[in-house]
Amino acid sequence: MLDDFANGGHFPDVVQEDSLVGGSRLNPQEEADLIASRESLAGQTFLPDPDFSDPWPKEHPAVAHRLMP
Repeated sequence: MLDDFANGGHFPDVVQEDSLVGGSRLNPQEEADLIASRESLAGQTFLPDPDFSDPWPKEHPAVAHRLMP
């Protein structure tokens, strides 16, 4: 994905491209920082944690209307 951004989103098989979109070059530290930042938003440890995954107590009225099981 970062290589696609560096390429400015230009792909040889895509006809509709915006000529105003340019590339973005990151140095190795910036790339590592961006990846770490993105991974921190993925919720790999936070969301599966039972203490944080369900904000509603079982007796709360919102439980009856939520979409998740």
